[in-house]
Parts: sequence; C-alpha cells; structure tokens
Amino acid sequence: MSRNSTTRARAARNRFNGKSDGACDYHQIVHDMIALYGDCAPTAVAWCAFEAWCECEEEEYQFWLGIFHRLRN
Repeated sequence: MSRNSTTRARAARNRFNGKSDGACDYHQIVHDMIALYGDCAPTAVAWCAFEAWCECEEEEYQFWLGIFHRLRN
C-alpha cells in the first residue's frame, strides 16, 4: 500500500480521534469530501478505492467503497 493511501485512509478513519460510531463517521467523511472536492468528490473517492483495490488492500477498498456508495445516495 502506498504511503499516501495509507495516510488518507487512516486520517479518514480517525476523524473522531479514535471514537468510532460507524454511520456518523461515514456521514462526516462524506461531508468533508464534498467540502474538499465539491462535485468531484465521487471521483476522488473512487480513485482512493481503485488504488486500494490495485494494491490488494481489501479492508481499505471496502472502506472507500462504502464512502463512495454514500456519496452517490
């Protein structure tokens, strides 16, 4: 796994300083991605998922895929 993708995933997962509450985490990450990338947020998240998939990082891939699905809904 590349250092950048590891950093992105870790930063996104640790959004609440280790306090995870599933749906809230995803909601906040989706909100932050939209704030950061605007209309390109789904594309940015898709690239994160694609990079994880190419590197055979199943857990990270599933994480970004979940974010992507929430962005599309």
